Amino acid sequence: MQVIGPQLKKARVQLSLTLDEISERTRIHNNNLERLEQGEWGFLPDVYLRGMLQQFADIVGVDVSGFLEQKTAKTGTETPTLQMPEPLESAPTISNKTLENLDKTALSQYVPYIGTAGFISIIGLLLIFKTFSPASDSSKIQPVPATQTHKSLEQPETINASLNPKLLTLSLKATRET
Repeated sequence: MQVIGPQLKKARVQLSLTLDEISERTRIHNNNLERLEQGEWGFLPDVYLRGMLQQFADIVGVDVSGFLEQKTAKTGTETPTLQMPEPLESAPTISNKTLENLDKTALSQYVPYIGTAGFISIIGLLLIFKTFSPASDSSKIQPVPATQTHKSLEQPETINASLNPKLLTLSLKATRET
C-alpha cells in the first residue's frame, strides 16, 4: 500500500507552508494534520479522514485518488453516494370526499369553550375601556379664572420663629416688604 503521509509533508515543506497556515485554510486542527503526515489513519472514522486528506492534498498539490482507491479496496468500504429521489408527478390534493368525511362533531365539542372565552374577552375589554376612559363631566377639574386668587396668596401665614432666629429675621423682612 502506498504511503501518503511523507508525500504530504514533503510537498508542504517545498511550498514553504506551515501546519498553521494549512489549518487556517482547511479548518482542520494541527494535531490531525500532523497525524495525517505521519500516516496514522485510525484516529477518526474513514469518512472524516478521507475529507481531511483530500483537503490537505488539494492545498499542497498531491494526488491522493490512487491512495484512496487502494484504501477502499483493502477495507472494503466505499464512500457512499447520494441518490436523489424521483420527483413527484403532482402534488397531493384533498378531494371533496375527504373533506366530507371529516368528523363534524370534532368542532362542535369546542363551541362551549369558544363561547365562554368570547364572553370573558368582551367583559375584559369593557372593564379596560371603563377604567381608561375620560372621567364624567361632574368630576372634571374646573380651571380657576385668572381674576381670582387663592386664599393662601392673599395673606402670609404666621411663622413660629421662636425656635429659629433666622426665620424670625426672614419673616420680619417679608412683612416689611408687603
